[in-house]
Amino acid sequence: MNPCAKVRFMRHSWVWKLPLVSGSTTIALLSGLQTLGCSEDGHPSMLNPSPSASSTVPAAPLPFYADTRTPPVNDLAWTKCDWTTSTGVAKNVAECATMQVPVRRGVANTRTIDIALKRYRPQASVRGQLWLINGGPGAAASDFETALDIFSVVGKGLEIYLLDHRGTGRSNLLSCPAAETATSDAGGTIIGAEWVDCSATQVAKWGDDLGGFNVTEAATDLGEAIARTRHGTEDVYLYSVSYGTYLTQRYLQIYPDQPSGVVLDSICSPDSCKLLLAYDKAYDQTAQDILAFCGKDAVCSEQLGTDPYASLQALEASLDAAHCSGLGWSRADLRHVLGFMVMYVGLRDYTPAVIKRLLRCSDNDVKSLKLFQQVISSIPLDGAGFSQVLSANIALSEMSEKPLPTQAAIAANVSNLAASLDAGPRLSGAIGSWPTYPLDAYVGQFAETTVPMLMLNGTLDPQTPIAIARPTGDHFTGTYQQFVEIPYAAHTTLTQSPIDANNNTCGAELIRQFLAEPTATLNTSCLDFVLPLDFSGSLKLTQALFGTDLPFADSVPKSTNSVSAKPLTWLRWPMRQLGP
Repeated sequence: MNPCAKVRFMRHSWVWKLPLVSGSTTIALLSGLQTLGCSEDGHPSMLNPSPSASSTVPAAPLPFYADTRTPPVNDLAWTKCDWTTSTGVAKNVAECATMQVPVRRGVANTRTIDIALKRYRPQASVRGQLWLINGGPGAAASDFETALDIFSVVGKGLEIYLLDHRGTGRSNLLSCPAAETATSDAGGTIIGAEWVDCSATQVAKWGDDLGGFNVTEAATDLGEAIARTRHGTEDVYLYSVSYGTYLTQRYLQIYPDQPSGVVLDSICSPDSCKLLLAYDKAYDQTAQDILAFCGKDAVCSEQLGTDPYASLQALEASLDAAHCSGLGWSRADLRHVLGFMVMYVGLRDYTPAVIKRLLRCSDNDVKSLKLFQQVISSIPLDGAGFSQVLSANIALSEMSEKPLPTQAAIAANVSNLAASLDAGPRLSGAIGSWPTYPLDAYVGQFAETTVPMLMLNGTLDPQTPIAIARPTGDHFTGTYQQFVEIPYAAHTTLTQSPIDANNNTCGAELIRQFLAEPTATLNTSCLDFVLPLDFSGSLKLTQALFGTDLPFADSVPKSTNSVSAKPLTWLRWPMRQLGP
């Protein structure tokens, strides 16, 4: 993969931030793509997912066409709005609406909230709807806005719908501002005792209605929104990613016959996603898998031997004894760096180089690793409208090990890991004070549905590991329901399963086929072309990351960066990584 392609690929992978189970920004290497000699005028990146297609899509914003059909009987009141929420570009090329719903259905005296929706009509005559369901828990639909071109191709002819989950974005965002400011204990991240005050604030504001910000109510919101906007029996498709797949499976329990087809990308199975202990462990397992490939690779094994994970463990022990003090990284710092790297295609290829440089710790290595820290700390992470509060409410109530582990057990869990973003410790301060909601009969159960389904998961996904995804594939085995494991793919196969240097991906090609005809036989030949790990790197990306021509080189960095590096504790970022 060429270096510019790698960078643009990581940019699009951020759409679902991905981050807990989630996830659109750029990998702002130094001052941007131009620093790597990459411009936005290069390859169309992901916009043309079919390996055999020769056409490209027009640059965003695409034209918007008004709907001249008779509206559905109970349609919402739509008004013109900007497609992109955060920047105000693509002005008045979309339509927005709100849908008023009870916080807790069937409960007397509950208050109502507004659910925010947005839609984009790409052509005068559309063949149906495509609903994009984001992850988190806690991520807003606005993360998808920069991927309009992608979905206009994989969902050709479909009207695109976005819905902010209740408690996120413009749908009554749940937040604790005092704990989410730059001057709070961990900047914008809520940690430790801040959760106690946050809990008290939310209970004072919402009372028992706080329990209405749950998965089942959000899934019902989705079903009602589709019912109110659907024209007759037109096709309705859902694309969901990460925690969004958990929410979509809840939706299928309630509305098993409503959609025409469902795509689950990077799957959070309803009986398997546990976010306090197992989630952090999965990052470490992915690091082990990546280093196992290194041990079998001629270039990489020459640097770290045939058991690179053992070399990493030795490095961790040496950091406890103040090894490479000139760099100033602790064992926890390295754990967070590697946890961050293993999430992204391209960047994960450099994990052995980081380990080797830290082991060797020459003056040149220290300079290169300081440059590397500057580079990764310049990457913007959070999507607009993400709610840490909703994330905690759902994670602690129904997506955690039960009984809830102690704070000491959670801390001990990550202390033995070589790669992790420490999601469990971030949430552990809320245990004991957070008012978890009672579980309904849907929790932990699979839907019973015959609708066509395409289920995709990468084999190197730390956020929704393949073992967590397989139970969903094992359950949905009906006609036109297919589970596909994509080799080497990371989280969000739509963008992180490259098959060539132009950022065409196997995930996008499979989704394109399914949305075109969900009952047709799927051509999975792209699985044979998914690019493996490449530990030799590429010249321009290596130069940008380390200032050297080769990933492992002990040479003087040719470039430095004037951007100040953020503390590495910054990498212990919110739970949006499940998705996303």
